[in-house]
Amino acid sequence: MSPAPLTREQLEDKLAVWQQRLDLLHWDLEFDFDRSVDADDEDDAGTIAVVDAQDRVYDRARIRLARGWEAWPADAWGTLGELTADYCLLHELVHCLLRDCDRAAMHLTADHLHRDSAQLRDTVYHEARERAVDHLARALLNGWGPA
Repeated sequence: MSPAPLTREQLEDKLAVWQQRLDLLHWDLEFDFDRSVDADDEDDAGTIAVVDAQDRVYDRARIRLARGWEAWPADAWGTLGELTADYCLLHELVHCLLRDCDRAAMHLTADHLHRDSAQLRDTVYHEARERAVDHLARALLNGWGPA
């Protein structure tokens, strides 16, 4: 029998633990429970969670979850295998840690690439970044254990 789904409060508690563990206490982090991942973008279909961390002035991010998250068992989020809430949170928080690197990589090449080359750069960089973020999130979860 699967554990009961997580509540908003339990998710927020997990976020607070991971925020402290990753030394992100200076960040303003919260869930945006009013907007789901797939509410405004077809490209996000099948995505479990996204973090909006594009604020250029402040270290601020909003985490959005896919529709129906309220029904996911606590130990198995989504349909992509046994993705736990801790893993999903860690994955998005690693994106916060890498935000400045992402900006620098895009900024350094922004004015020097033809549009087709820029699109290729974006695709290749995105895939490489996602592999690295996934690896780091799993390693951190294996090292620390769940929140």
